[in-house]
Amino acid sequence: MKKQNNRTVNIATAALFAIVTLFALPMFVNVAHAVEYLGGQTIDLRSSNGGKFASARIEQGGNLISTATVVQDWEKFDVVDAGGGWFALKARANGKFVSANQGVANAPLQAVASAVQLWEMFQIVDAGAGNIALKSRANNLYVSTRSDAGMALRAQAASIQGWETYHYDKISAATSSTPLLSSAQFDQMFPPSGRNGFYTYNNLMTAIQQSSGFASASSSTINKQEIAAFLANVAHETSYLLYVEEVNKSGNYCDASQSYGCPAGTGNYYGRGPIQLSWNYNYKAAGDYLGRNLLSQPALVAQDGVLTWRTAVWYWMTQNGPNTMTAHSSMVNSLGFGNTIRSINGSLECGKPSGSVGNNQMLSRVSIYNRFIGILGVSASGNSYC
Repeated sequence: MKKQNNRTVNIATAALFAIVTLFALPMFVNVAHAVEYLGGQTIDLRSSNGGKFASARIEQGGNLISTATVVQDWEKFDVVDAGGGWFALKARANGKFVSANQGVANAPLQAVASAVQLWEMFQIVDAGAGNIALKSRANNLYVSTRSDAGMALRAQAASIQGWETYHYDKISAATSSTPLLSSAQFDQMFPPSGRNGFYTYNNLMTAIQQSSGFASASSSTINKQEIAAFLANVAHETSYLLYVEEVNKSGNYCDASQSYGCPAGTGNYYGRGPIQLSWNYNYKAAGDYLGRNLLSQPALVAQDGVLTWRTAVWYWMTQNGPNTMTAHSSMVNSLGFGNTIRSINGSLECGKPSGSVGNNQMLSRVSIYNRFIGILGVSASGNSYC
């Protein structure tokens, strides 16, 4: 199906295309210094020098300071897999990511970021004796408590010594809750036998965890409706997660009028990922937002299992497409699934005559959505048709 400008998607159906064979980049922590995989865990960080816990308490200005003697919410950090061996730390108390960049050199780490970009990514390195070190992706320096200002943590050390090492404890989350989408429900929506192995439940949940605002309304019903709507559009775009790359790559999705051009080559901005990200300007915008150079390396969307989901969530959360609002806004304001179709492929599918290709595609999306909300145990809200 022909793409239109200002949208990301291309519909691939099993009847028309063959399965694309893809090779995903392996996940790693650190080749030279292997350490226990901590993605998805909640941990504390205790400085090896002094034995105090790192805290992000607001009354301490938000700086991470190794002064706490007990572990409460401000001393707990969720370890979020950012892909490619990099991790982010999300403060349990305020849900913000720890950032090493506040606009000044050697700035103290603060839990203030709503999204994970380069300054929020750290490599977890084995420092020996059961300790770890944290290496900032943005400046390639280790996080240290060596400071003349109250033991504030800073990404400032070129090597690992005592001030750069931390002991961690895996601790229980402050509250336990059932996930809005379980692994079993994901498999029911996308049976493993027909799903490309590149798309995993864990990577999806990591991407959601890294994406502030997605499915995070006060109503669990609205959150489940949003997850169902997002995944229904994904299912339609990828034939139930069968395709990672657009099979018909003959189109030219390079808008040469953009000042940054098409450095990866004019033929390399075809659809990739759960919502088939396409066009050079979409790769540029998504890459800028996510802290990855997707304009020069569009193939990363088909190689990094977390990143691929994050590009789809990025479009869902931030792009209007042919609509006047994002798909996310449509769901949280209970405007209905039909309005998300307008944001994804509205000009080709909405308002088309009965029996037309566009109308049939719209009906297909609605049918999938109705099945998915059934799996999640909620009803539809608003108008499901566009």
